[in-house]
Amino acid sequence: MEFKKEETIKFCIAMLVLIIIISIVVSIIIKYQVTGETNMPFQLSKIAVISTAEGNQNEDNPDNVKWNLTVHQNNDIYFYITKNEDINETFLINSVSIENINITHEPQKGTVKIYMPNSGEGRIFVLDDSFIVTDSLTYIGDKQSDERNLTIGNQGGVVPIRIANCNIGQYISDEDAELVHDGTLLKTINVRRRRNQILSQF
Repeated sequence: MEFKKEETIKFCIAMLVLIIIISIVVSIIIKYQVTGETNMPFQLSKIAVISTAEGNQNEDNPDNVKWNLTVHQNNDIYFYITKNEDINETFLINSVSIENINITHEPQKGTVKIYMPNSGEGRIFVLDDSFIVTDSLTYIGDKQSDERNLTIGNQGGVVPIRIANCNIGQYISDEDAELVHDGTLLKTINVRRRRNQILSQF
């Protein structure tokens, strides 16, 4: 009888210890799911947004006016990835992805499109449908960053992407001798300068 009682006590203690261990593991998993890993070897240190406006000359210009432009608003977003100085070990970046890009609100004017950097010569971004991003954009770790080839330095670098509101209006005029492609161009077509509302997981 004493033997059975002793075995029962041992079993209860073992079960209690097992329940405590499972509870600790579950709480750690839940905390990680909510907050994520807090001591990563690399971190997102800064996000910069450069907002500009540009007008592209329309080929169809029946009245032969000096300025016959389709106006676009661009928001170029730069994600800065840097090493975590609190970690002494050496780590390398394999890849960095911008994923689950969703447009939460369509603008009243224009169409929102997401662009990756231009792989050719000239400007970093061009409004060309061959560079449209649909759901995600991945940069591969390399010796150095090169946005045109979608690479980021394996010790950190910058990851750019463009959110463009295309075809928000037309600017037709013979009056201006010169035209500045900035926020003032939006005022001329009565468009308030406002960043597109997007949601993405980085």
